[in-house]
Amino acid sequence: MQLSITPLSDGLADTVSTRWRRRLAGDGTDERAHWHTRTLYYRAVADLLAQPRRDPPTWREIVATVRPKGSRSTFYDVTGRSSKHTLLQDVLGIGTAPAHQLALSYLRAAAVDQLIDETKVWSYWPYRQGWLDQLHPGIGDTAAESLVCVLAEWARRNPGLAEAVDHAPPLCTVEDLVLIRNGRISTNRAFVTLGNTIRVAMGPMAEVAGGVLATVRDDLGGEPTRTADSDALLTGLAEQIFGLCEELRTLRPAQASQVRDLAAALVRDADGLLAAQSARWPG
Repeated sequence: MQLSITPLSDGLADTVSTRWRRRLAGDGTDERAHWHTRTLYYRAVADLLAQPRRDPPTWREIVATVRPKGSRSTFYDVTGRSSKHTLLQDVLGIGTAPAHQLALSYLRAAAVDQLIDETKVWSYWPYRQGWLDQLHPGIGDTAAESLVCVLAEWARRNPGLAEAVDHAPPLCTVEDLVLIRNGRISTNRAFVTLGNTIRVAMGPMAEVAGGVLATVRDDLGGEPTRTADSDALLTGLAEQIFGLCEELRTLRPAQASQVRDLAAALVRDADGLLAAQSARWPG
């Protein structure tokens, strides 16, 4: 189930994450001013998380770390609910059930957490480019397993950043895994599997040859059956809807609006999927 609207063969070169980065950064030879500003804040976050610490950085620490000079107003231009050009906004704009699930996994109450998520994508991007350069044309088990290995390597080299926000994987890796597995893994399951990849990469199994891959291989999505795709997606939607209902109990009215809209979209996704499944396989 693709997040991107492009054909599968072209999908990895034109994912939501890729289009977002290309639109903001330019072609690489003439970096755009807004992207340059964003990278200053990403670099500040990465530098702070590279240091031993017990708590996530505050917005004040991030602003103070930005060079040559940061500011509160620019911080909130880059991240937070009122910021423009966020990766999450682009994911929400796709409007598909997998995109709704992905957005929910990265829907943050704190602006700093949202900035950390984008910093992970920024930090991981050179690893992704190297992975794509070495990827064979065939898309299947080898691509999924190599993605896990590359993610684990990134996590080992950037442990503070990788562990932040409860070991959430870079958003682009979830999108890539869902795309290359082509309906064999739900977005929610991909998020959990890649988060577990980071956890294992931080632990003793990382010292065992092939230990990370061996731990998560069974969760990468096996051969699909007639209903595997839709069943996995329905399960993920049900989990997400339940989680949203619980979250709505604790949110302030201003925060609840976006969550409520996403919950409604997930319910519509589930209803449409059930109707399509019933029509295709009656009884």
